[in-house]
Amino acid sequence: MFTYLSRGDVSLSISLTAFISLVTPFTIPLLAALSMNHFMGESAAINLPVVKTIVQLLIITVIPVTLGMFTLSLWPIAAKRMEAAMKWFSILFLLLIIILIVLKNAENMAGYFAQAGAATLVLNLTVLALGYLLANWSKLSHPQCVTIGFEVGIQNGTLALVVAGTLIGNEVMMIPAVTYSLIMFFSGAAFWWWVNKRRPLEVKTTDEQLKT
Repeated sequence: MFTYLSRGDVSLSISLTAFISLVTPFTIPLLAALSMNHFMGESAAINLPVVKTIVQLLIITVIPVTLGMFTLSLWPIAAKRMEAAMKWFSILFLLLIIILIVLKNAENMAGYFAQAGAATLVLNLTVLALGYLLANWSKLSHPQCVTIGFEVGIQNGTLALVVAGTLIGNEVMMIPAVTYSLIMFFSGAAFWWWVNKRRPLEVKTTDEQLKT
């Protein structure tokens, strides 16, 4: 959605998301288990059911992307007609997620941001900028640079909440996921404004011609 609204390369975004969706169900459980063992120690580490986690992550990540690509390949005209409606639905749905996160954690929100707000903000802004700048230094087109920035910089906060809150069942581990999930919407909007200002003049001229 961020890529689409920022006039990035949506096809590249979907391709990267599809690839990542196939990889993360296998890498997240292993990295999570290794991280807990390293930072928490063997005695304090929480048991993470790797196989169960892989299966649930496959359901969460792979199936939605597959259904979207399947629908687009079979009914491209209908998918194109749904595009505008789905754009606004995505925006409203993300706003709903923000509201629900805030309401659910209202009592602890100030404490959460005091503990992890600065760290997650720095992480988010750093990877957004690095993704865009590295793509730009690689001589990719402006839409591709925008896409790489979002793909690297906007992490799946909902997935982090599922892993920390459901699969691991640790409320403390949910704190950075909650703060990041809220921060990324505002930083994503700021990044959209920034890259729009940096768009080449010829791209802006083409967009104006298409509008008219």
